[in-house]
Amino acid sequence: MSKVKQEFEIDENGWCSAYETGDLVMVNDNKLGIVMNKVVSKQKTMFPFIKVLLLEDNHIYDYGLNSLEIVSKA
Repeated sequence: MSKVKQEFEIDENGWCSAYETGDLVMVNDNKLGIVMNKVVSKQKTMFPFIKVLLLEDNHIYDYGLNSLEIVSKA
């Protein structure tokens, strides 16, 4: 599996621009998931979370930036 260099910026809403809707990611417990639509929150957050649909159980979970690795870009 090839790794994608992770360069990212965090916008004013706390969304990490490296992750886009539909990206295939591996979470910290070696499970695959798909990045869901970004949710714009008025709350400023120091450590933004990204909603990921896990392929294993089809549930949506929030993961921190340090818990994700991009496998394939959408």
